[in-house]
Amino acid sequence: MTQDDALTELPAEDADGSDPIFAEEREKLAAVVRYLQDRLQYWAANQPVTAADQLAADAIHKELEKLNAGFASALEQPYFGRLDYMVTDAPPSVSGRLGPKTTYIGRTYIPDHDVSSWTSPVARLWYANDSQYPAPSGTVRVRVDLKRFLRIRNQQLVALNDVYRRALPSGDQGRGGASPDALTEALSESVGESGLSVIVETIEPHQYEAIANTKDRALIVQGAAGSGKSEIGLHRIAYLLSPFNDLSERERPTPETTLFIGPSKSFLEYAADLLPALGVEQGVTQITRSEWMRSLRSTNLRMRGDVWNDLLARGEMTRFSERAESFKGSLEMAGLLERHARASLRRIESQCKRRLLSPEGKRLDDGTVIGRSEITEALDATLAAEGSYPNAMRQAFIERIVRLAAAKRRASGRRQEQDGFEELRRREEARREITDWADEAWPRLDFRREYAALPIDAADILSKCVQHVRT
Repeated sequence: MTQDDALTELPAEDADGSDPIFAEEREKLAAVVRYLQDRLQYWAANQPVTAADQLAADAIHKELEKLNAGFASALEQPYFGRLDYMVTDAPPSVSGRLGPKTTYIGRTYIPDHDVSSWTSPVARLWYANDSQYPAPSGTVRVRVDLKRFLRIRNQQLVALNDVYRRALPSGDQGRGGASPDALTEALSESVGESGLSVIVETIEPHQYEAIANTKDRALIVQGAAGSGKSEIGLHRIAYLLSPFNDLSERERPTPETTLFIGPSKSFLEYAADLLPALGVEQGVTQITRSEWMRSLRSTNLRMRGDVWNDLLARGEMTRFSERAESFKGSLEMAGLLERHARASLRRIESQCKRRLLSPEGKRLDDGTVIGRSEITEALDATLAAEGSYPNAMRQAFIERIVRLAAAKRRASGRRQEQDGFEELRRREEARREITDWADEAWPRLDFRREYAALPIDAADILSKCVQHVRT
């Protein structure tokens, strides 16, 4: 380890204020606490918000309420870290900001006092041990000079540890994480007895990368039991919803579009207080996995329990094979059904063309003649329709012929009936006649019989599937 990388720890307690660094930080904390108290008192004294337009007043009230809720949550512990750095290179729009900078890292942004939210781009310097961070106009490159962990409890500075301090004015940037002692103390105090812990003070670099990842739309966080996966997931929700991150308004999700799925009701109760503690307003839906899956289940189709018993009683479903039952839920079974449907349509097409296409066509009882070419055209158009079931296609073919017969009857110049009732009667008679005629070649399919007739033998079907794929 070089001198630049040396880890410096300053005295943790300074009751009499003799240490100038401790005294400086205590004065800073007192100023920030006074600011927060003043803002909260001002907010309480100026209720309700008024404006010329009520909608504008409501919008202002909502934004100020959100801001002051953040101030209220930050009052006990406004921040937990201090970051000193030198801006060495920046886009032209921020070139005037070159030079030394100091910012404090906390749960929420506090204006006028250099306190940045842990979700802001500059916080990457604290968590990720990086030498640059993203700004709206480009990348800002820096040299980190100081990382100071500040333990604040009940608005009082309890201890401070310099987890990294640059010892010389030049050299490589240090790569130290937070002091092990500081992290241990913070972790031991941050774990509550009633729920998950807020870990923004003690996030490690690899955890921060998972929380702040905005490039990958899908992210899997793996770890052993008790390793903090749930905390990371909830902190990621808070990060993505935060108005201080580098996401645009269009990219940033909202609480209403966010869903948190937990394994059980007790777990959701266990984790209930964490999102509000991170400044996430109400609106995030929290639901168990089983409840979420039930909400997706379709209620349009319901299995009738008497169908199986009816088939068994009729002797149509007497065979049972455990391997076959397992096979029914497989992709091979889906392929088998698809091939059976295609074969059924080919069989129907062959039967129809053999039995319905006589040279003279079809003559109805009222004398209307449907020519062979007209029947062929109607049949081809019906069979070419995709996504229809055979019975629905059969009915569509019948309706085509019924409409064609009605059009021919009108075109023949026959006397029109005085009212529509007689025409409706003639159409229904033609429909029954055409249906009987179609039944000769295209009877309605009984899908239960079709299914029962399938050779549901797992070993046999699998071998046939393999042969089908090879051919």
